[in-house]
Amino acid sequence: MSTKANSRGDWGTVGHGVQWDKWPGEFLLNAEVRYDRNPKRKTSKGSVPGDVMEAAAKRVCAGQSVRDVADESGIPKTTLHRYVAKMNTEESPRFTPNYFVNRVFSEEEEKSLSEYLLRASKHHHGLASKETRVLAYEYAVRNKKKFPSGWNETKSATYDWLYGFMKRNPSLSIHSPEATSLSQVLTRPMWLPSLGI
Repeated sequence: MSTKANSRGDWGTVGHGVQWDKWPGEFLLNAEVRYDRNPKRKTSKGSVPGDVMEAAAKRVCAGQSVRDVADESGIPKTTLHRYVAKMNTEESPRFTPNYFVNRVFSEEEEKSLSEYLLRASKHHHGLASKETRVLAYEYAVRNKKKFPSGWNETKSATYDWLYGFMKRNPSLSIHSPEATSLSQVLTRPMWLPSLGI
């Protein structure tokens, strides 16, 4: 195939799925997958506040029908039925969804990891994103955490985990490393990692 510009000056598709964008030196692969990490909500799942759910479940336990309470409060019948059953079987049920069930690290462990990364950067040992993902994998393995199987294949955490970790820890940032003189590094006290890795 040839690389001829069309009448508008744009470059078209050139063999093997490579698409030229305005200039042959800058190209994007058609097979590249891009998706939105913050998609707009398409359903109302999980949007009922806990106190409203608890009040509705108590009304059903007091004798009202599930259907009537669900219609009045705008809660799906099956969801209300599930929370009523939970209320009857558990001693102190939670009336909000548990979004933390698949998190790899607890809040304390993530705080420890973010403090380690901040301390390392202050001592001119800042980690790149790949090194941070490898560190998270090693930290999870060392602490016998349950993590996705993909982590074992790459021996590092995923980009999605790093994105979520950075979002939960706004004190961290990714930027290009600064040049550091040898005298500046040597005047700092020696420091040992505190994560136990």
